[in-house]
Amino acid sequence: MKLSIFFIILVIVPIIFFGTISSNVKEVNIVEQNVYKPEVKKEDNNNYDKVVALTFDDGPSKYTNDIIDTLSKYNVTATFFVIGINLNTKYTDTFNKLIKNGNEVGIHGYSHKEFTKLKMDKVLYEIDYTKKLLNGLGIEPKYVRPPYGSINIKIKEQIEYPIILWNVDTLDWKYKNAQKIYDNSIDDIKDGGIILLHDAYLSSVKVLDLLIPKLQSEGFKIVSISELFQIKGVSPQSGQIYRFI
Repeated sequence: MKLSIFFIILVIVPIIFFGTISSNVKEVNIVEQNVYKPEVKKEDNNNYDKVVALTFDDGPSKYTNDIIDTLSKYNVTATFFVIGINLNTKYTDTFNKLIKNGNEVGIHGYSHKEFTKLKMDKVLYEIDYTKKLLNGLGIEPKYVRPPYGSINIKIKEQIEYPIILWNVDTLDWKYKNAQKIYDNSIDDIKDGGIILLHDAYLSSVKVLDLLIPKLQSEGFKIVSISELFQIKGVSPQSGQIYRFI
């Protein structure tokens, strides 16, 4: 009961500060300056021709558990960038399962508001409060992904995490059809890439049964962001932007 009250306070009260958000959001790249492009350095002992990271934004949702099951079916891991306002105690089992299966969690802000349209103190609050919520679930996030990919130099210098963007936008928020999502993204996926999906749509669950087998048949290993850094021999740096490794 105490845990439930704790999360009700943490999740509901800040709505007054930020207001409500729409679940119908999209991801766009708005500002990208001085992007850090690390040297690609493959491990000498890996057996994979190509490696890509799979990421999901805007959860947790009622579909997150299904995504975890599908990833597990194919022996794949991913990184989930969550919205703080969506966190509550009903997802405790989902997060435990997510971590147990080798996946990881990053910060996607508290209210999904565009960072470049907020004052700096609110940007930092969006990050820090979501971190506090995740810590309450026993999770220590390693990365930040700004909502809409919206970032500038001033904000970049204040974020004390590696900043993870993407170079493959599946546009699943737009198409909401597994075949269209697959067709839109499959040809853009290359070694070292970071794929953007969302765990807020059923079609994003279904596309995994198209996307993952195809990539695996072409010699790709599909991993989380941390695994991608490790395999490529890159140490992620706080305040640096990564679109691919």
